[in-house]
Amino acid sequence: MLRTGYVKIDAKDFFAHDLHAGEDEIHEVNDSGVRLSVPRSRLVPED
Repeated sequence: MLRTGYVKIDAKDFFAHDLHAGEDEIHEVNDSGVRLSVPRSRLVPED
């Protein structure tokens, strides 16, 4: 992921882990935010 790039997604729940979305998992970036092309369950959790 460091080679291709990623976006870190800050989890809001107390017990939730932050997630990482790779470049190929990002569908769109605009003024409203980032839209992913995969469901949350396919994202990589931060250890």
